[in-house]
Amino acid sequence: MKFIFASKLIICSCCFAQGDLKEYVEAARNNNSEIRKARAEFNAFVEQENIVFANLLPSISARVSRSKVEQERSDSTRPKIKQNYITESDSLSLSQPLYRPRLLKDLENIRLLVDSEKLILEQKEELLVLKVANQYFDILDKQNKVDLIKKRIGLLEEQLEASKKTFLAGTGTITERAEVKSALDQAGAELIKNTQILKLAFSNLSLISGLDKVSTKELQYEEKEFEKFKVKNLKKWEEEALQRNFDTLSFQKRIEAAEAALSAERYNRYPTIDMSLQVARGSSESTFFVDSETTTKSVGITLSMPLYQGGSLSSRIRRSAETLNAEKEGLNFQREEIRRRVQNSFFGVVENFSLNDALETALESATIELEANKKSVTAGLRRRLDVLIAQQKAISIEQQLSAARIKIVLNWLQLNMLSGRLDEDKISKVSKILR
Repeated sequence: MKFIFASKLIICSCCFAQGDLKEYVEAARNNNSEIRKARAEFNAFVEQENIVFANLLPSISARVSRSKVEQERSDSTRPKIKQNYITESDSLSLSQPLYRPRLLKDLENIRLLVDSEKLILEQKEELLVLKVANQYFDILDKQNKVDLIKKRIGLLEEQLEASKKTFLAGTGTITERAEVKSALDQAGAELIKNTQILKLAFSNLSLISGLDKVSTKELQYEEKEFEKFKVKNLKKWEEEALQRNFDTLSFQKRIEAAEAALSAERYNRYPTIDMSLQVARGSSESTFFVDSETTTKSVGITLSMPLYQGGSLSSRIRRSAETLNAEKEGLNFQREEIRRRVQNSFFGVVENFSLNDALETALESATIELEANKKSVTAGLRRRLDVLIAQQKAISIEQQLSAARIKIVLNWLQLNMLSGRLDEDKISKVSKILR
């Protein structure tokens, strides 16, 4: 089931989601002003179909007229005559198109355009889901940075305390203490900066979802769960994207609509036939007409044939033909763009899986190197600066490893969005790695 139109879960802006990605998606769908605006615009556009369809139906109108007449009449042989009287005129008219082939093509055109706009709305719905997921995992990435900085600060404080002891024991130097203190101060500044960045990320998620209070769960890496995000067969993904991507499908509908519009313009050269019915009643009373009343019933057929309109019909046909060509070229460009984006997302998943394996090995090596440096410092073979460098290296690898895992998930979501498959099941699969 796609994330479109009305949501099952109603969430008010004062609610508090317990860190679950699915809740934020549902909240954004209900509260996000951008998507609500898109839905309202679509609903307004749908009314165009009713307006065009109405042109095929009978048009009925009623007219009621009452007039007060003050008249003065004179001639050469009689005195002036003044008279006041009321005239009444009532009519009921009906007009029905009998043969207007353009109207049918106009209706076909607008229905295809409505289908196109619906697909665009569904694409916007999926983009919103992806936007929420990106913001959610951006918070996880920034939270991880803050946690690693805190971890680094803790390690530096241990190193600072150890350097004080070695200095007092006469085995350390004041330079070592200064180096550790400098690194600690720098880490403190980084913590302040990244904490503010994290707060901004939370604020952005709050704005997107429309929730006042937001929190996130933690990304738990389990090889078995992450195996589900592995992708194979790029060609198959490309074919699915070309067949199911909402932008591509929307372009196809627009091409069909442009073809209908071209046919409609050609039908402007055809004659039109309309039928009209009218029933009318009129009455008046004067010196010359006493209790005068007339009733008229009429039925008519009108044939209209365009003969010459200054070349405007030919110009409109050529314009519609060029619009059709532009839509076809737009579809070709869209397909190329979709294929390129699918490739980027596909290789993003593959490369980050490889990077994940490489960084896991690198982290093990960095941890061994760090422990070796600590022992060497104790033995007097290394300086504490070497330990600081090793610590920074290990923490940097941890950060890269976390970022690679986040990119795996985001590229996988992007790939599914491009293929028109970013449904509730995909969000549930991602939620399983958040605890």
